[in-house]
Amino acid sequence: MSLLPVPVPVVAEAPPEPGFWACFGKILARTAACLGASIAAPYQAVDPDLRRELASMPLMALTSVGPREALIAPKRGDGSRPVVFVHGLGGHRGNFRAMQAWFRANGRKRLYSVGLPKRGRARSHAEYLRLFIERVLEVNDLAEGQIDLVAHSRGGIVARLALDDVLTAQRVANLVTIGTPHHGTMAARFGKGRALDELRPDSDIVSRLREQLPWTGPRLVCLWSEADPFVVPSANAQVSGVTNVELEGLGHCQLLLWPAGWRAAFDALSIG
Repeated sequence: MSLLPVPVPVVAEAPPEPGFWACFGKILARTAACLGASIAAPYQAVDPDLRRELASMPLMALTSVGPREALIAPKRGDGSRPVVFVHGLGGHRGNFRAMQAWFRANGRKRLYSVGLPKRGRARSHAEYLRLFIERVLEVNDLAEGQIDLVAHSRGGIVARLALDDVLTAQRVANLVTIGTPHHGTMAARFGKGRALDELRPDSDIVSRLREQLPWTGPRLVCLWSEADPFVVPSANAQVSGVTNVELEGLGHCQLLLWPAGWRAAFDALSIG
């Protein structure tokens, strides 16, 4: 009689116990998911224009790396007036790097960026800008010549105050402001400090700007956007009786950092 083989039961091997890092990874993933869910709702509740503005701020911060001041050296003529760029409150001369690259690529090469002192009121910054303009013309042997000004945010207010000086006004051919609160901004109420106080609609500085109207100074072009969350109301970035150009969908920093802003500023100077 033949012997039948006795079947051997197959026992499935138990999966190995997860290691420490595997368990830690799962815990971390669950925690991140919970945090993401808790953050997402408040973030989505924020105004879309403000969300876009917050997203562009890291890029704005990167442009602020580098020396605040630079030597004013003569530059070879390019057939156009020198351009002086003026940054805004808490800004840096490097904020215009991308825009200046666009200008150079399109033939405007005599470019200067003023680095306003970190501290100081608008009128003292206006005097600093006045002397900067004078020096730019001097080193380029353009004592009787003119420059173009491109100013972002509060820089436009500083530029307009500098134009109170008759000689400076004669030295400027065009002023292009980008997101400048010409009539002040209600957003200034949400911060503290003398510089912000000057941006309130009822400030002495804004009152002085109103006295300049109707505008009789150099050609003025105001670039503005309905989506600018820092100029409130957004119409305060416009000036009656001058050229006002709306750039749709761009926030306060994006007006300076996005190609649409570069093109608009360049085109404004090309016409003038």
